[in-house]
Amino acid sequence: MNFDILNTDDRMLSDVELRHIVGIMAHPKVLAFEPDYRNQQDLDYLFREVLKSSRDPTRIGQHVNLIAKLDDVLVGFLGIHRQPPPRDHVGDVGMAVHPDHWRQGIGTMLLTTGIELSREIGLTRLEADILAYNEGMRKLAEKTGFKLFEVSKYAVDMFAKMEDMTLYVRLV
Repeated sequence: MNFDILNTDDRMLSDVELRHIVGIMAHPKVLAFEPDYRNQQDLDYLFREVLKSSRDPTRIGQHVNLIAKLDDVLVGFLGIHRQPPPRDHVGDVGMAVHPDHWRQGIGTMLLTTGIELSREIGLTRLEADILAYNEGMRKLAEKTGFKLFEVSKYAVDMFAKMEDMTLYVRLV
């Protein structure tokens, strides 16, 4: 098996890679932890935003965008996006791995690589919003040096049930 983590900052994502990212986000097991995408309209919006972002030359050196490929198939991705001034030293972390590849170390490798690259582009603080019941992602964040900063009670509507949101922070 051939496994690679690729920095997509120096190239545009292909349409196939973009569709794999949306496919991962559309997986029911991933949607269970994703408060922002609920239906096909939301996923179409995600596709357009990822497409636009991946083809924007001003993003180079401002964000970290990684994909994980196993035997040339995209199985995970990570984005660390710089906040606008005056918080432009802070990066917001988002990532997902296809459920068929959970608990294989792919998320750890993506996040560890992302942390290293965020340092290189001058970020000094990383933040990750994680649903409180997403124990796997919370453990991954803690394993890679993130600390629980706050819990917002009943902050997110997840399928008509209000859920707690956690904020994890890591200095880079």
